[in-house]
Amino acid sequence: MAEQNNPKRRTTAGSSKPKAQSKANQPARRTTQKPANTSPKSEVLKDVADAQSYTAPCGLHLDIDRQKEYSGGQAILRALFGVYYIAIPHGFIMYFLSIWSFILGFIAWWIMLFKGSYPKNWYAYQIKLMKWQVRVASRFLHLRDDYPKFGLNAEEEGIRMHVEYPGRVNRGLLLVKTIFRVFFLIPHLFCVY
Repeated sequence: MAEQNNPKRRTTAGSSKPKAQSKANQPARRTTQKPANTSPKSEVLKDVADAQSYTAPCGLHLDIDRQKEYSGGQAILRALFGVYYIAIPHGFIMYFLSIWSFILGFIAWWIMLFKGSYPKNWYAYQIKLMKWQVRVASRFLHLRDDYPKFGLNAEEEGIRMHVEYPGRVNRGLLLVKTIFRVFFLIPHLFCVY
């Protein structure tokens, strides 16, 4: 029994003599050596550095710089009263801008279906609204301390977002995505709710 399980000693069918495996037939052994000064902390920092240099294949790139120091008082203030002094003023304005964004998106869908491209000015509007939403969300996620700037054209130091213009759109794929979008939403809604 021991001879049959031992990979170095094999017997051929019909002979009782063990047959040694040649070096060419042996599987290559991989030996991985860790550097002596590798710690879990350095591995995490390497993963963070890799994530910072990652660019998504869809052309979306978002960078939020880490501040040198964070204010504990502002974090507590945002956690307790952020809804009142950040979410209500920004949310009120963004609510109406989001309604306009939905209308533009609906009309742009029809334009993409017949013309094959997203109108550039409308696309720029959607991206500016997304940037504003990212600025506000970064405060609630405690990534930034200062108060978010108002407006679609506002730019903030430390938050950069770039989304490439898609150019030509595949009309058939657009129709398929629209028809089957419900099936994509079902697993997400199941996991979220």
